[in-house]
Amino acid sequence: MGNLTAVPTLRRTPKVSNSNARQSTVSSVTNGRSLPLPRHETYVVHHNLSSSLDSSLWIAIKNRRKYTPKTNRIKTTRYNIITFLPKNLFEQFHRVANVYFAILIGLNWVPIINAISRNVILFYFCRSQAVAAGDFAVDRFECLRRLLLVHGAWCFTRTSELILYTFMHNCSYVFVIFYHQLFNGFSGAVTLHSLSITGDGMGSLIAMIIERCQTSLAKRLSYTDELQATVMEVKAIGGLGTTIDVVLVNGHLRVGDTIIVAGQEGPIVTQIRGLLMPEPNRELRVRNQYQNYKTVKAARGIKIAAKDLEKSMAGLPLFVGRRDDETEYFKNEIQNILKTALSSIKLKENGVHVQASTLGSLEALLEFLKTSNIPYAGINIGPVHRKDIIRASTQLERDPQWAVILAFDVRIERDAQEHADTVGVKIFQADIIYHLFDMFIAHRERIKKENQEKYRHLAVFPCKLRVLPQYIFNSRDPIICGVLIEDGFVKLGTPICVPSKEFIELGRIVSIELNHKPLDVARKGSEVCIKIEPISGEAPKMFGRHFDENDLLMSKISRESIDIVKDHFRDDMQKSDWQLMIELKKIFNIL
Repeated sequence: MGNLTAVPTLRRTPKVSNSNARQSTVSSVTNGRSLPLPRHETYVVHHNLSSSLDSSLWIAIKNRRKYTPKTNRIKTTRYNIITFLPKNLFEQFHRVANVYFAILIGLNWVPIINAISRNVILFYFCRSQAVAAGDFAVDRFECLRRLLLVHGAWCFTRTSELILYTFMHNCSYVFVIFYHQLFNGFSGAVTLHSLSITGDGMGSLIAMIIERCQTSLAKRLSYTDELQATVMEVKAIGGLGTTIDVVLVNGHLRVGDTIIVAGQEGPIVTQIRGLLMPEPNRELRVRNQYQNYKTVKAARGIKIAAKDLEKSMAGLPLFVGRRDDETEYFKNEIQNILKTALSSIKLKENGVHVQASTLGSLEALLEFLKTSNIPYAGINIGPVHRKDIIRASTQLERDPQWAVILAFDVRIERDAQEHADTVGVKIFQADIIYHLFDMFIAHRERIKKENQEKYRHLAVFPCKLRVLPQYIFNSRDPIICGVLIEDGFVKLGTPICVPSKEFIELGRIVSIELNHKPLDVARKGSEVCIKIEPISGEAPKMFGRHFDENDLLMSKISRESIDIVKDHFRDDMQKSDWQLMIELKKIFNIL
């Protein structure tokens, strides 16, 4: 026997005025129970879905687009494999699948859904999604009642469109994933589809991540006898001396083993005197009562007590030499590791010198300086020695602001501090990176202000002035007149000349006033009164004889003044000022 389904046609019946008129029912579908159906529509019961094109089912499918109701779906544009299929093929598939999958999923016909997923869909989770969609439609049919009611009438068009949209969304998603994996040799990561709105699939997602970690990290998580250990910290503990905290990843350590660790002056070879670990459920870095062990097997965090560990370096591996040839090999290996790590850091010709306690802290500090646009010309690991001061003092000849040592979490030797005070190298020491940064910025600002005060009388800024003839207050010794600043800016002490009169020099500006108020700087577009004092030892120049209102007055620049402005007064200049500087260089023939 075939299944029975009630499909609404779009034929409208006249409105019945009699309130006691009998309502249409479909008792065949409801096992004899009579359920009222909305008026104004005719419901036809189809048995085994007749294939005739004249049936009311196909008429409903053909005409359903004329009565498409408004939905609350978000319209989006998707570009995938389905997008590039022929339009007519997609429309045919749309019309057939619209009803077929509505029937299957609406009736929760699990065997057919499983058969389709095995023969058509290539991924297992799509079958699960189809079954879950059927369960969702059946279990929550009452919740979809509002969606199915349009102006008090049942609307199965919305249901069919919703089901088709869900199917096409999943189908296109599977096609895109298959296309991607096909052209990548099926070597990509496992993809899991989840619904973020309701949270469905989150458990599967977490399970997939755990399974992925266990499969991809299986080799790294498995234990091996080959020793793998890293020195994390160097500490001095009362009664034990200098110890090192080690993370033992693989292998084992025994008391009496010969270990090789990196040191500030080269590899350190020593023997283990004690293997210490805190009590269970206690941290290694907190002061506790330690327990001694003869042998320790990975994976553990342990504290090693041995001789000559005062100059050992953290952040590098620890090796065990069973024989003399192994000891020599691991000594060279540690030197190569440290040399490779330091040589990979690109240094600048001008910059600060950086010292850190470990390789990791050094890399962190250098990364911070790089993001802060602070160049570094020298690096080292360990305490600051006299040789580090000598290396940093080379910056005194190039630029004194870079003659600085940034010491992060390291101590400073006494002879190094005395030599730094003698030659003028600044040492900033701190245990926090930001404190070092603040110290250096304050030092650089102080150096900048000192240099500005030192070279202020030699700095000449570009300006172009036009004399206002109606504001000539004094034509000679000193010249007091009103000017319009056509370009650049005027500062006190700027030397003024007249290029159109064979570069005749008038003197220096000693006063600038605007509305009887003195100014230090006047910018482009301002009309100000200036006072020009003549150059000592030369005859004073006169307005009207040596120059007039048709001549432009310009600041007299030189190669030395340009370099001083570049080095110490760059922040005072704007882009238009630099353009005027280039123009004046051409006028004065400065290379």
